[in-house]
Amino acid sequence: MSISSFFSGLFRRKKPTDADNRANAATPVPFPEGVRLTGFYMTHQGMEVGCHYIMKTTSAGTYMKITNLAPDDWLMQQDSECECTISDAYLGFADTVKDCEYASLKLLNDDTPVRQLEEAIVQSGALSWDGYNKSVSMDFVLDAGDLYSMYLELSDGRAVRMNGYNTFPAGYPALSARAKEIFNENKDYSRYMAKNFTDAKCTGMMIEFYNGMSRRTDYKLELTESSNRWAVVLKDPNGDILEKNTDIAEYQDIGGRLPYERFLEILSRHNAEAWNGWENYSDTSVSRFTLRLYFADGKEYNVSGSVFPDGFDAFMREFVQEIYRFYTEYGSKIK
Repeated sequence: MSISSFFSGLFRRKKPTDADNRANAATPVPFPEGVRLTGFYMTHQGMEVGCHYIMKTTSAGTYMKITNLAPDDWLMQQDSECECTISDAYLGFADTVKDCEYASLKLLNDDTPVRQLEEAIVQSGALSWDGYNKSVSMDFVLDAGDLYSMYLELSDGRAVRMNGYNTFPAGYPALSARAKEIFNENKDYSRYMAKNFTDAKCTGMMIEFYNGMSRRTDYKLELTESSNRWAVVLKDPNGDILEKNTDIAEYQDIGGRLPYERFLEILSRHNAEAWNGWENYSDTSVSRFTLRLYFADGKEYNVSGSVFPDGFDAFMREFVQEIYRFYTEYGSKIK
């Protein structure tokens, strides 16, 4: 065994075996009769900063929230812009979104997601985890490890608190994965979505259409406000939209304002505002597209996938032709 192989083995985490999975099998624990779930909090912090998942039943209804800011972090966010208040409740701020927070917040129409959470909690045995607080040091691990935290609030006033560092109760991975599925099925980021391309000044644009067949086709436009620069890629080996064997890749700084309007006009004409938030992929497709716009009021437009919304093909053809016209006006002489 080489030295490099030896050390890579040390830094690689062991993959659980079937025996490990059997040993870590969860024992279901039901809710007491008449008791329901009224609050839920979960986060996982590792090499990447994870989201915080919060569910809370209030007098106004039940809210589900995915946020970049933990309730405890609000103490560090008090300033004139945020105007945050202090709450002793662990699930505080579950029904509001402040300016200093990026979050999905949804008021549920029915209690189906809560019942789904309850079922996952029962199957994982989570009601038996109260007081779990274990930490395991992992020698030779280069990152900071994995920190888990979960809090369950019950209708009879009781709570279940669990924390773990590089270790967790049997059933936690399955519950964590299922909870994320339920939250993601009930997310709403519409407050951040641009609904009309004329409401605020566009400050950034990245559009790409890509086909990964044997002779890769790629059409890409980037307009970057911070550097006042445009970049264009037009590769059309088969002549699908442009002249056959078109091969352009260039960027330049531009004097004056970047020409967002000529491209926004095409987006609006094809009713592309209605696509905002589209994210649909197919494992069998070799094509993909990304439409990303940023605006001065903080709103964004994000569309991506390999499955195309209705009317996309006509929009793509016109948009690519406009990229080409733009290049002939602003780019170097075509060779």
